[in-house]
Amino acid sequence: MARSKTSDRWLKEHFDDVWVKKSCQDGYRSRASYKLIELDKKDRIFRPEQ
Repeated sequence: MARSKTSDRWLKEHFDDVWVKKSCQDGYRSRASYKLIELDKKDRIFRPEQ
């Protein structure tokens, strides 16, 4: 099944996104990682590694 034009456009926009490229370079699975890091710095929502 072929992708729709809107799907192709979304994929292009997604992979051209600065944060998606940065997350790939930094070894994260998602651009959402940066938001989680930011929230953790502010609210300490995660436990430190043991």
